[in-house]
Amino acid sequence: MVITPQGIAATSQALASQAGAQILAHGGSAADAAIAANAVLAVVEPMNCGPGGDFFALYWEAKNGKLTGLNGSGPAPQGLSPEFLGGKGIKTMPQEGIHSFTVPGAVDGWAKIHQRFGKLPWKDLFTAAIFLRRAGVSP
Repeated sequence: MVITPQGIAATSQALASQAGAQILAHGGSAADAAIAANAVLAVVEPMNCGPGGDFFALYWEAKNGKLTGLNGSGPAPQGLSPEFLGGKGIKTMPQEGIHSFTVPGAVDGWAKIHQRFGKLPWKDLFTAAIFLRRAGVSP
């Protein structure tokens, strides 16, 4: 957890929490901070999260008391349909194998929550992740 006068950021990794707190310190929203922290987590914990996964968020707007949810789970691939699976002799949705995967939805989720609640420019949210990776930080 990193605590600043502008807010708190807590993740599973101090570098990611620091990135989120820095975004808050620069006037970013909670959505901006979450995206920046998740981008750093993609560098330091790529096996746990990042752009190749899904994204789920609950966003509370204190000023109006409104709660917004976002389901950024990926869709099925365009060509995957009940007819396609049936043609392969598959009668129920597979739980493993190539036909059980969805298209990653994280980046689309980041973009949607940023469009609605973001304050800082999109490119600024990835500065810490890019810096850390270029500096050689890895899992």
